Amino acid sequence: MHTNLNRLASTLVGPKKTKTLSLTVAVALGAAATLSACAPGGGATGSEDEVVIGVLAPVTGFMSTHGTAIRDSAKLAAEEINANGGMDGKDVKLVFADGASDPATNTQRARELVGRDGAQFLIGTGSSAETLAVVPVASENKVPFIYSLDGEIKTCLPGDPTKVNPYVFASGPTPEMLLESFLPNVMEQSGKSVYFLGSDYVFPRSLTAVAKRIVEENGGTIVEEKYTPTDSTDYSAEISAILKAKPEILFLTLPGADGVTFVRQARQAGVFDNMLVTGSATFDTENYSGFGQEADGVIVVNRYSELLDTPQNEPYVSAHKKTYPDQTNPLGPTGAAGSYGSLLALDAAVEEAGSTDAEDVIEALEGLSVDLPQGTVTVNPDNHMFDQQLYQMKIENDNYTVLEDLGVASHPGFDGCSVE
Repeated sequence: MHTNLNRLASTLVGPKKTKTLSLTVAVALGAAATLSACAPGGGATGSEDEVVIGVLAPVTGFMSTHGTAIRDSAKLAAEEINANGGMDGKDVKLVFADGASDPATNTQRARELVGRDGAQFLIGTGSSAETLAVVPVASENKVPFIYSLDGEIKTCLPGDPTKVNPYVFASGPTPEMLLESFLPNVMEQSGKSVYFLGSDYVFPRSLTAVAKRIVEENGGTIVEEKYTPTDSTDYSAEISAILKAKPEILFLTLPGADGVTFVRQARQAGVFDNMLVTGSATFDTENYSGFGQEADGVIVVNRYSELLDTPQNEPYVSAHKKTYPDQTNPLGPTGAAGSYGSLLALDAAVEEAGSTDAEDVIEALEGLSVDLPQGTVTVNPDNHMFDQQLYQMKIENDNYTVLEDLGVASHPGFDGCSVE
């Protein structure tokens, strides 16, 4: 039996609304969310007493560690919401779909969630390519979709990147948000020659483009920029080139299993002894079981650490570890700030709207502020991005130590929106 998280008082403040939502402290033994798996040939169907939420969690493929985090923390959030009366008095029913870390599969699963399972809202996905595959499904079916992970902005209107897509929201930060303060800090501390290595798909290329601009604006030098296929297993050629180039900073954008494979091989080859290693996605907390102490000393930027001292974080961490005692690695942003945060933001919007109608919830989300384990986030009404605190961290002592609060980051308009 899952243990439900104690809900705390949370204040909702936005440009168009100001409301205090009183959340009772509850431990509801046995009041679990209704959870279903989405599989071909059958699925969940909603009723007037339920709110059906489709959760795209890539529990297989190269983003599988993120998918597991999405799934587990979504369950915690749903249980908490149901223990406190549900959404607009209705029970939350989660229907899970494995997108298998593949864009085409995500398109198919999203269509099943909406068409067959009656999903009224969608959350989740792993890579940027997966998210981009779900955006048209959400848009065409007018189903609000909050994607969980960081990546380039995808909330603009297809065909007009100057306007917001009313049905798409982003709980994760963009490269611009992550790097504008962080990268100059790292360069000041460690040097200005930077070598970039990433996986060959949309997100790493988009993030590297932003990072290169920031490096050059701060007087840095780009030593090299290389990309490798996803699911690469041998990085010996890349490691030899990096050691030969002798950069002061190695910036990696190798998400999921790719990052784990590289880190193991690079540590053995002495890369970490010769330069500062940093990056985005490579050192996600969700990958810690793969690289562990081999990443000691790495400096990262992110929106969440389980060591954060916020009122909402301690009960979240406690509930997660009690519910999933076998998961001994540090808790990461994909769950805490991603699926868990997305569901609590959605719940707050439904409470504000007094309705689960899509258009009402969209209006309530725009400008909404809500306290989450990472801190207070505000849904930017102009571009549907979550404005949020970011933190500079160091991987050490089997965790992510917070070195510096970098303040609230906002994405500039629709700069770099990848939806055409």
